[in-house]
Amino acid sequence: MTRRRGRLLVALLAVASFVVAGAAAHAVRPTAAAWQDPAYARATVSTAGWTVNSCQVRNGDGTVATSVPCTVQTGATVNYWGNAGSGQGNFSVSLNAPGISNTQYFTFTLTIPTATAPAWWSWANASITGTNNGITFGSRCAVLPQFSGTFPPNRGATVNVYIAFADNRSATPLCVTP
Repeated sequence: MTRRRGRLLVALLAVASFVVAGAAAHAVRPTAAAWQDPAYARATVSTAGWTVNSCQVRNGDGTVATSVPCTVQTGATVNYWGNAGSGQGNFSVSLNAPGISNTQYFTFTLTIPTATAPAWWSWANASITGTNNGITFGSRCAVLPQFSGTFPPNRGATVNVYIAFADNRSATPLCVTP
């Protein structure tokens, strides 16, 4: 009788384990949220070999004016001079947006070309020291030679981005310091 009880116990345990395994397999199901929030992401990629040059036209409320295309014109100029620790330079390029209205404005992200920079030039402590046309900067000095800015409205269909920069950060740089 003991041997028979042992076999019966083994058989019951086997059946029970199949039942539990089957229930567990059906207990795990994918879930779905009752709502779905839209997700937006924007990233800027910058490495020594890549340049980021883009612009947008925005409406007075900050939304992108999708019907007004913006282009960064070719023919940017860049100049470097001086010595390590007291080096300076300037950069100039034009943005064009035919059809921009007086209440709309330009935003941009540009990269200063570095191919002609002197061997002693360092961006590690560089800053933007001057500009034109009322540009405000929203980028950190630490991301130079890339920078982002905004023109005020009513500047016309073609605007010139001009910046002066230095390899030794001044007391009041125009780019954001950490």
